[in-house]
Amino acid sequence: MKTDEKPCALSDQESKASGDPEDQQGGGSGSEDDGYGSGGGDGGHGGDDSPDGYSKGKDSGSPFGWYLLLLNKHPVTTKGITSALLTLFGDLVCQLMIEKSETIDFTRLGIFTLLGLLLVGPTLHFWYLILSKWLPGPGTLRAVARLILDQFLFSPIFIGVFISALMTLEGHSHDIVPKLKQDWLNVVFANWKIWIPFQFFNFLLVPQQLQVLAANVIALAWNTYLSFAAHKDIIAPARKDSISS
Repeated sequence: MKTDEKPCALSDQESKASGDPEDQQGGGSGSEDDGYGSGGGDGGHGGDDSPDGYSKGKDSGSPFGWYLLLLNKHPVTTKGITSALLTLFGDLVCQLMIEKSETIDFTRLGIFTLLGLLLVGPTLHFWYLILSKWLPGPGTLRAVARLILDQFLFSPIFIGVFISALMTLEGHSHDIVPKLKQDWLNVVFANWKIWIPFQFFNFLLVPQQLQVLAANVIALAWNTYLSFAAHKDIIAPARKDSISS
């Protein structure tokens, strides 16, 4: 009986060992997080996009291990909170350093931060996920294709949605149309100047799971400009009606 048990134990160990490479390659675990790194990931990182890659980073004592763990377990919430913090700092810098306000408008700051939490972070998470599924795998051509969709399809629409949502929450929904007519195109052009070169390298080199984080680093400066542009006074004649009312 003892001699029969040992070969069985060896066969079990061998089968587990043979299964490990498949698991590390994302061989159909079917979990939600696997989807974020499936199809080879963005920028040719392959297995680095898998949850196993983030667990290894955490176990190795990486300074970003805690953040990678949160990304793995709660990607939407983590990216939403990250975006909220950066929109908060962006509007704060805009008020104090660009507009040189003597006091902080906390209502405006709260609304801008709320949009980062509920709109910017989650939307970018799902958008980048969609791009990685539409155009999976590494390569310059795929990065260019993702860049074109991101900057010439998604960004102009999202900028309009963001400005409209901001003005609605601030109680100026009646000024949305004249505001978009005045500033939307200028904001889109500014967006292209900043984001086209950055997003090319973001899509080419950064794993999909970390693309929102990478974008948010640049977004600190972008949010400062966006806050300034979104709160500029409307010069169009339509403003007279809104003031008199």
